[in-house]
Amino acid sequence: MSVRGAAVWLLVVLLALGRSSVLAAADYFGQVTFNGLPVPGATVTATQGEMKASATTNADGIYQLADLADGLWTLTIELFGFARITREITVPTKADPPPDALSVRSFDELTRELPPARTFEPFDSAQGKPVDAPDKEPVDLIALSGLVGMGAADGLLINGSLNNGASTRFALPRGIGNNRPRPRGVYSYAAGFLMGNSLWDASPYSLTGSGSAKPAYADMQAFGTFQGPIRVPWLRNPITLSLGYQGASTTNVITQSARMPTALERAGDFSQTLDARGAPPTLIDPATGQPFERSVIPPERISPQASALLALYPAAGVAAGRVNYEAPVVNATRQNSADVRAGYTLRGDNRIEGGVSYQRGTGDSWSLFGFEDSRASSALTANGLLTLRPGRNMSLRLRYQYSRASSELVPFFAYRMNVSGIAGITGNNQDPRNWGPPALSFASDVAGLSTGRYASTTAQTHVWAAEFSRFRGAHNVGLGVEARAVLNDVIGEQDPRGAFGFTGAATGLDFADFLLGLPHTSTIAFGNPDKNSAGNSIRHM
Repeated sequence: MSVRGAAVWLLVVLLALGRSSVLAAADYFGQVTFNGLPVPGATVTATQGEMKASATTNADGIYQLADLADGLWTLTIELFGFARITREITVPTKADPPPDALSVRSFDELTRELPPARTFEPFDSAQGKPVDAPDKEPVDLIALSGLVGMGAADGLLINGSLNNGASTRFALPRGIGNNRPRPRGVYSYAAGFLMGNSLWDASPYSLTGSGSAKPAYADMQAFGTFQGPIRVPWLRNPITLSLGYQGASTTNVITQSARMPTALERAGDFSQTLDARGAPPTLIDPATGQPFERSVIPPERISPQASALLALYPAAGVAAGRVNYEAPVVNATRQNSADVRAGYTLRGDNRIEGGVSYQRGTGDSWSLFGFEDSRASSALTANGLLTLRPGRNMSLRLRYQYSRASSELVPFFAYRMNVSGIAGITGNNQDPRNWGPPALSFASDVAGLSTGRYASTTAQTHVWAAEFSRFRGAHNVGLGVEARAVLNDVIGEQDPRGAFGFTGAATGLDFADFLLGLPHTSTIAFGNPDKNSAGNSIRHM
């Protein structure tokens, strides 16, 4: 049995005999406090030569070191978040000044501040009354039950909180309680996605009353970013990396209406045609100067070129006034962009940085005739920067940048169908990129025929730059040089397929002039820029 256990049993026997109980001279009591409040969980260690004893403070900050030999001991108090406290104590206890951070209070100091101790008088169970023992002193139960106090849990309780007041501005230092906020992460990132479609779109308003078609489409938007240091095993310093992406797909729909030639007008019969004033026009034969019989052009007089171009016109629908055709015109756009940037510190203030960004956009545009022209554009930018500090008062920056931007518009008939050649129209550009019909325009409200023109542009730029600066005190001297190379490549024609204008000057009706192949005006311009011409006629319309 240990000495400590024997001491406890001895106290019990003395209590039963009604004798006074005293603490062993070798036990050392104390209390650890901080700002006047007891500190639980602190480790208290006493050493004397090779002898060592340790204890942990209880909820009231009280500790007990048992079986300490008389003499000088070294007392050490440790608690996570506090500096280690070391002091010398003497057993039996002597008055010692408390340490600065954690105060250690002796047993005598504690007992002087406590209320009067409760006592126990021996009780005779046979007689049912206390034993009269005036010569015996009462037993101090503090020695058996331990010191009493408000307790650390109650002492540190602030504003009803059970987490040591960590949620208040009066919280304890971060080494105590739950006030241990996590540090901010070194990485930042974000992502988003948005999608929509035309399911809930209302049907477009119809001018003809027949109901316009509602095209179906889906739109999307997305983005994502990431930024933070990246560790590479064989590099001394981390690489600061930044990534970004954005993408979008959008669609715009507009319903357009126009007047298309009717089935009778396509056949050259204008007996049912009314002009803008609502009156039947007088159709004159330009060959004779006399009106056409019943305002009908004989089929053999209709131009084959006009018949070929007329096939590109959609059939007229139900008429509402002079408008007899309507269709949705769709414009779709898709865009994507990505960006990558990185930086690395070589040594000291020397640093290298670089980045690459790329954007690409594509789109499709539909005309009232159903022709779909496509377009595409892209842009690339790459740059690098080297910053050197050859001296304490000198800095050198070397920079290079490359950029390239391109765009291309491809008409619907390019590389697909040589409409002018099939129709027998000569004199315009027959390059496959410029295949398509000539532009047609009418003085009346008949829909004009047109498609896009092929165009391609490319621009490249190279930039080399160097900057040197030297500073001393309030003076700074800088010197820089920059070289730039710009390359442009443009492919396109001003009017490669030409254009015809019909006013009705020959027959009195513009569409009748078209069927007879009698344009009032014609223009074309293609070839080298210094040889382009305007106002030249297109042969054989």
